[in-house]
Amino acid sequence: MSEKKRDFIRFAMFVLPALGIYSLFFAYPIARGFFYSFTYWEGFGDIPRFNGLTNYIDLFKDDLIHIALKNNLIISVVVIIVQNVLALSFAILLNQKMKGHMFFRAIIFFPVLLSSAVIGYIWDYIYSPLEGVLHTVFSGLGYLSAAEINWLGDPTYALFSICAVIIWQYTGYSMVIYIAGLQTIPKDLYEAAEIDGAGSWKKFTHITIPLLASSFTINMMISVIGCLKLFDQVYLLTQGGPAHQTEVFGTLIYSIAFKSQQLGYGTALAMALTFLILVISSTQYYFMSKREVEY
Repeated sequence: MSEKKRDFIRFAMFVLPALGIYSLFFAYPIARGFFYSFTYWEGFGDIPRFNGLTNYIDLFKDDLIHIALKNNLIISVVVIIVQNVLALSFAILLNQKMKGHMFFRAIIFFPVLLSSAVIGYIWDYIYSPLEGVLHTVFSGLGYLSAAEINWLGDPTYALFSICAVIIWQYTGYSMVIYIAGLQTIPKDLYEAAEIDGAGSWKKFTHITIPLLASSFTINMMISVIGCLKLFDQVYLLTQGGPAHQTEVFGTLIYSIAFKSQQLGYGTALAMALTFLILVISSTQYYFMSKREVEY
């Protein structure tokens, strides 16, 4: 046997198991889901019946989908701006060799490690209008009107309350990415800028920000994709309520497919969401990657 064939066999031995697992658990379900999206199917025990583009046409007529799209976009904008501003601020502060910087990094990153169930329990207690942490704090400070707010039950506050949970949970993750980016910036650049008389703000805007472009790209893409496929936090805290005011694509897909037993329609919505994420993330990467610089 030739050396080339032996190399190919060794390559296949490593690649084929991973490819098989990927095909079984990812590629095949996606392909089947794409097929079911063109059918009327009520689930187990029912035979999928082909209905062409009916499911996709109905998506454009469904008012709940319009609400979910609006909510997903609002969450995306709020979370991306606030989370990345906080994460970058923490990263710059904790990248310094200050006393206890590793401890504070761990504290900020800790929420990332918690399960969705724990996150839901913690914030459901914090937001409780009767005995929650916010109720107790505002009552103690004398702000009785704020203490009486139903943070998850009032449509005015519910969506932004969920945004706060997401920001709290994932700011640490974004911070770590920014810290990794900051540590790759050569110190010589800052020293040269100081010699030229540049102050802190000029060093930040002319060195730090441009050289963190790749970190911005990664964090923005992760944030957008995460916000568009959001499910856990919304389902555990509000289940899309009150009156669908916090409905997002994830909870709506679950409700349509498993509560209403419209698996064909629910799968069509899931496929549409996948396409939306692909388009937005690809466009985002195309434009943001152009800002990346090499040094």
